Amino acid sequence: MLAGLLFHLQLDQQVALHLLLARLTSSGEDVGWIAFSSATGSTSSTSFTIGMAKDGTSDGVDNSPHVIDLDGTNDGVDTSANFNDNPDVLVSLYGVHGKDGSWARGAGVWSKDTQNAYAEEDQILQSERSHIDEQFAWAAFTANTDLIALIPAPTAAPIPVPTAAPTPAPTLTPTRLPTAAPSPAPTAAPTPVPTTAPTSTPTSAPSSAPTLAPTPMPTAAPTPAPTPAPTAAPTSAPTSAPTFAPTFAPTPAPSSAPSPAPTSAPTLAPTPAPSTSAPVSVTSPPTASTDVIENGGFEGSISPWYTNQATASLTTTSEAYSGLSAVLLSGRATGTWNSINQDMMGKIDAGVPYFISAWVKLSNTSSDRFKSTMKKTEDGETSYHTVATKMVNGNNWTLLQGEFTLSVTGNLQSLVFYVEGPAIHTDFYVDEVQVLAPTPVTPSPTPTSSYPSGPYVSAEEANQVIVIPDPPAPPAFTTRTDCPHFASELLDWHDPATWDGLVSPGPGNNVVLPENSKVLVSSSVLDIQGTITVPSSSELIFGEDTNGKIEFHANGFEVNGALVAGSETCLIEYPIEITLHGTRPADVVTNPPVDSYKGINVGGSLQLHGKQFHRTWTRLAKTAHAGDSVLMLQHPVNWEAGQDIILVTTAMKDSREWHQNEVLTIDALEENIPIGVGAVVYLTSPMAHTHLATYAYQAEVGLLSRMIKIQGSSTDSEPTDPDPGTCTYYTDPAYDGSNRRIYGNSDRPCPNTKLTGYGGHIRVHGSTSIGQIEGVELYRLGQTNVLGKYPMHFHMIGDCPSCYFRHSSVHRSFYRCVSIHGTHETHVTENVAYDVTGYCYYLEDGVEERNTISHNLGAHIHLLGPEAPWGNAQSTQINYQSDILTLPADVTAAAFYITNVHNNIIGNAASGGWAGFAFPTLHQPLGPNKDVNMRPSSRTALTIDGNTAHSTGWWWYHAGAFYIGGALYYGSDGTTLEYNAGRDQSKGIRSPCKVDHCAAGNCGTYCQPYDQHWNRISNSKTFLVPGPGMNSWSGRAEIVGYESHDNGLSLEALESGFWIDNMLSQCRTGEKIVLPSGGRAYYMKGDGFFWYDTNQEHIITNSVFRNCGYRDDEYNHYDTSPDRGCGIDTDIDNGCSSGSTVFGFLTHSDQFNPELMQGTKNITFENCGRRFKLHDFRASPPSSTVSGRNQNWLDTDGTTSGLNGPALIGSGLDDTGLWWKVDDEGPYKYLLALNVSIRP
Repeated sequence: MLAGLLFHLQLDQQVALHLLLARLTSSGEDVGWIAFSSATGSTSSTSFTIGMAKDGTSDGVDNSPHVIDLDGTNDGVDTSANFNDNPDVLVSLYGVHGKDGSWARGAGVWSKDTQNAYAEEDQILQSERSHIDEQFAWAAFTANTDLIALIPAPTAAPIPVPTAAPTPAPTLTPTRLPTAAPSPAPTAAPTPVPTTAPTSTPTSAPSSAPTLAPTPMPTAAPTPAPTPAPTAAPTSAPTSAPTFAPTFAPTPAPSSAPSPAPTSAPTLAPTPAPSTSAPVSVTSPPTASTDVIENGGFEGSISPWYTNQATASLTTTSEAYSGLSAVLLSGRATGTWNSINQDMMGKIDAGVPYFISAWVKLSNTSSDRFKSTMKKTEDGETSYHTVATKMVNGNNWTLLQGEFTLSVTGNLQSLVFYVEGPAIHTDFYVDEVQVLAPTPVTPSPTPTSSYPSGPYVSAEEANQVIVIPDPPAPPAFTTRTDCPHFASELLDWHDPATWDGLVSPGPGNNVVLPENSKVLVSSSVLDIQGTITVPSSSELIFGEDTNGKIEFHANGFEVNGALVAGSETCLIEYPIEITLHGTRPADVVTNPPVDSYKGINVGGSLQLHGKQFHRTWTRLAKTAHAGDSVLMLQHPVNWEAGQDIILVTTAMKDSREWHQNEVLTIDALEENIPIGVGAVVYLTSPMAHTHLATYAYQAEVGLLSRMIKIQGSSTDSEPTDPDPGTCTYYTDPAYDGSNRRIYGNSDRPCPNTKLTGYGGHIRVHGSTSIGQIEGVELYRLGQTNVLGKYPMHFHMIGDCPSCYFRHSSVHRSFYRCVSIHGTHETHVTENVAYDVTGYCYYLEDGVEERNTISHNLGAHIHLLGPEAPWGNAQSTQINYQSDILTLPADVTAAAFYITNVHNNIIGNAASGGWAGFAFPTLHQPLGPNKDVNMRPSSRTALTIDGNTAHSTGWWWYHAGAFYIGGALYYGSDGTTLEYNAGRDQSKGIRSPCKVDHCAAGNCGTYCQPYDQHWNRISNSKTFLVPGPGMNSWSGRAEIVGYESHDNGLSLEALESGFWIDNMLSQCRTGEKIVLPSGGRAYYMKGDGFFWYDTNQEHIITNSVFRNCGYRDDEYNHYDTSPDRGCGIDTDIDNGCSSGSTVFGFLTHSDQFNPELMQGTKNITFENCGRRFKLHDFRASPPSSTVSGRNQNWLDTDGTTSGLNGPALIGSGLDDTGLWWKVDDEGPYKYLLALNVSIRP
C-alpha cells in the first residue's frame, strides 16, 4: 500500500517532474522516484533533450555501451539537440528483463555530441547478458542550468494535502556522508505546497523541502536543495519559487506524535556509493557548501596535486572509491610526512570554518595511521594544523574528515593541504577530496529537535589508535520456519488426557512427561509445580501466546530429553517467563541439593531461541548529561519501547557501595537520525548522572530485556544478609588499617555480606548434551558460593562447537554469569551482564580451550567475601578456600576470568570489579580436572583482541584493568585452594611455551629460549583506572595497539620479555574525573611507563605520550607550554600527583649487575611535563643503589632523549660514574660501533 505526497511541476510544457515520497507500510521503507517526459527543445538560456533507449539498440553486443546521439548527426536515432559544450547528462534504468536487479550508468565518451551509456544486469538468477531488453532513460541539459528559475508559477491549485491525519512524510537519510559529490545532472524542485494550518508543530519535523539528488557521481558541485514549504493556510496565489543551496546534512526526524499535516516537505538525500567500511562523520559538513578543492576526484588527471618528496610519485589508478579513478602515492622513502599536496592560497578565507574530507586506503600494508594536515607559513614561520587523524587499513576505504579555520594575524605566505601519516615505504590511495566552505542560506523556521545536536562521536571515530572488531551483522529477515510449537502431533500440557496414568500438573506436583511425547505449553501455568522431568525420548516445548505472556512456575526441571522454545530459524516473538522457586538450605555450600532443585538441569538438549536484538550493546555517540532523557548511540539498534537498558558509569569508581550505573527504560526510538549517530533512544525518566562520550572513550549502553526470561523468584532469591552500605576503613574498630583511605575516599563494601543470594541456575552437562541459548534474559540467578550453580553453566561437555550462549543478558546475578567448565570450542558472544557477584564470564578449571568469548559486556562486578586484597608493595594477603569463599580468587572478582589464554577473547568490554580482565596463573588445573596432565600457565594465546576496560582497579594501586597476575593453587593439603593476588615469583610466573612438556609427563620442565612464545594482546583500551591500565607480573607478551586514557599509569610490566607497540598513553584527557566523596584526582599519578630495576628486556616502539608528567618549572626542559603534562597537585578534578612522570625508573634494588634492559624507538611526546624520574620506593630522593647507578636505556633513534640520533640514556645519580666505559673492549666499544651518543 502506498501513501504519500505528490508534487507536479511543469517546465515550458516539455518536462514533467514527479516526486513521490511513499511508505510501504508492510516494511517501513521509503521510496522515491523522478519522471521526465520525452522531448527535445530549448529556451532562451538552455537546451535539453530527453529520451529512452535499450542497451543493444545500437550495438546489440554483450557488455557494450549504447551511444546516445545528442545532436543527431551520427545516425539521427536519438535526438537533434544543439549543445555548445558538454551537457549535464542523467541516465536511469526503467525496464528490467528477467528476475535480476539492474542499473544504468554513463561511461566512456562524453562530449557535446555523444554520451556512452550502459544498462547493466546482476547475474544471480539468470545468465543472459545481451541486454536486449534492459531499458533506460536519459536526460541532457545545458551544463549548470538553473532549472528552478525556468519554472513558471502554476495556474491551477496544487494537489491538496491529505487532511485525515496522514503519516508524516518520511525523510530518506543517508547512513553516512555522500561518498562522492552528486553529478551536475539537472534538478528540478516543486513549488511549495500550501498546507492547512496544523494544530501543532512536530517536535522534529523535516526542516527543508525536497532535495532531489541524482545518483552520486564525481563532480565539482553538489546538488541544490530547496528551502522549506510555507506552513500557513493556502492563499489565492502561491509564494515564489524557493531559493536553493547545496545540501549535505539530513534534517531532524519527525517526532512520534506529528501534527495532522507536516509543516515542511521531506528531504530526499543522495544515496551513498558502496563502502565496506561504512564510515560515519564525527563532525557534520555544512548544510550548504562550495567545494574549493581542485580535481578532488582525480578523474583523468593529477593536476594540480603534487608530492613533497623527490622519489615519491603520483599516478592515477582504477582502484577508486567512486568514479573511474583515484590517485596512488608510491615511493615514499624519507618519512611519514611524504604526502599528496595541493596549494590552497587564495582558495580559503580566514575566519571561515571549512569541512575537509578525503577517502583513503592503504596499498601495501595492513593498517597504519593517516593524517590530513594544513601547513601554514606566516611571517616566515611555518606551523602545522592537524585536520583529522585516523587508523586506516588496506581492505576498505576509510573516510578521513574534520574541520579547519584559517587564522591570519600577519603576512600569509603559503598554505598547503596534504594527506600524510603512514610509515615510510607505505603506498596509499586517495580519492574524493573535498574542502567545503559554507554558503549563506536564507534562514527558515526549524522545529526544535528533541535530541541534542552534534558533533557526535561515531563508531568509526571512537578510537584513536586501536581498531575494535564489530560483531557479525544479523541475518536478513526471513519467514520463520521449523517452529517447534507449530509441529504436528503435539500434546497439550493443559489437556487432562495428556496425563492419563501419570501425575497431573498441580501445585507442588512432581510431573513426568509421557515417554516418546512432545508436550506443548501454550498458555500460563501459574501454580508452582514441583520438579518437571523430561524423559530422554520426550520434549517439553514452549509456544507463543499472541495475546500476552506465557508464565511458568516450578521448583526445577530435570531435562534428559529436550527443553525447547523456538529454533534457530523460528525465534520466539512473544514473551515467555519461567520462574524458579526454592529456599536456600542452611548447609547448601557443603551439602548442596540435587541439581534440578531451583534449576534447569540438562543432560539432553536445551534449545532456547528468543528474538534477536541487535546490537545487544553499543556506546554513546554524545555525552548524556544528568537530567537528559535521550541517548545518542553509535550503532543502529532494534530495541523496543518498554525494554530496560543499562547505561554504564564513566566515574572512576564502580563498586557496590558507590557507583553511577543506571538502569533505565526505553520510551521510544527515533526513526530518522542525524549523520554520525546509529540510534536515538528516548527514556521514560531523566538520568541521574552524566555519562561521557569523548573522542577518548564513551560509556557503554546495553539491553537487559529479552523475549524469553528465566528468573529466580522474588520471594526466595534475594540475599538475607544485605550490605548496609555504611562501612568505611576508618570506622571499623576491628580493622587494623583504620587510617586507610583510597585516593581520599574511605568507603568500601562491608566484608562478608551478601553471601546468601540464592537464585535459580542452568546447567548443561555431559558429553552427549548440547546447549543452544540465544535471546534469553537471566535474572536473579546464581547461588552464592555454591559450586556449579551459576546462571549459565556448560559443565564437562568436552568438545562442543555447536554449543553457544549468545545475544542474551544476565543481571542481578548472585554468582557469576556464564561458566565454561571442562568444555571446549563453545561460543559465548554478544551478551550483556550487569550487577554480578563474583567472576562473570568464567573459564573454570584452566583446561578449557579453543572457546570464543566475544563482544560481551560485563559491568558492576562485585567482590566476594572479606577484604579486597591490597598491600604497600608488591604483595597482598593470602586468601583461602572456605564455606564463605568457595573460590578464594573471588576476592578479586572481575568481569572476565581467563585461566587459560588458549582461547579467543575478542571485542569485550568490562567495568567495575577488582580488575576488568583477570589472567590468574595456574600451574595445574582445578576441581574435577586437577589431575589432567597440563599446565594452563604455559599455554599459548589464540586471539586476545579489541577488548576494553574502565572504572576498575580501585582497591590497590597495582590492580590493573587488565591484570595478568595472581596465583591460584592448592595448599599443602592438596585440597584447599589458596590465592595470592599480588606478585608471586614462585607460583605466579607464566611461561608460554611452544612445546607441551606436560604431554611427556614433565610439566615442570624449563621452556628453552628457542621454544619460548610471546602472547599477543592487541587493540586494547583502558580508561578511568586510578592505577595501571594494564599490569603484568608475568612476562613474555606483545602489547600491540593499546590506548590508555585518564589512568594513573598506562602500563606496568614487572617481568622480562615485553614488547609494546603502537601505544597511546594519554595520561589526562582534560575531562573532570568523577570520584566519590573525599576523592582527589591529584592523589593519582599521571605516569606513562615505569622501567623496572633488573631482568626486564622491555621494548617500546611507535608510541605517543600525551599530557603525561607533572607540570613544574623544574621540569620544562622539553616543553614550556602553560597547560603541559597531567596537571598539578592542587587540581581536584583532573590534576595529578607531584611525583608524576612520563618515564620512571625503579632504583631500590642493590644486588644486580649492569645490563642493557630496555630500548625505545619512534617515541612522540605531546604536551608532556616531567619526562624522566628515578624512583626509590624506600627513599626520596633516591638512595645510592646498584640498580640506581646502573639504570640504562637504549634510545635507538633519539626520539626519547631529543638527541635525534641513537643515544644511551644512563642514570643521573651523582655517584654513577662512567660505568659504560669500563674498558676499551667492553660496552664502550660496542656502543661506539653502533654510533651511539653517550650521555649521562
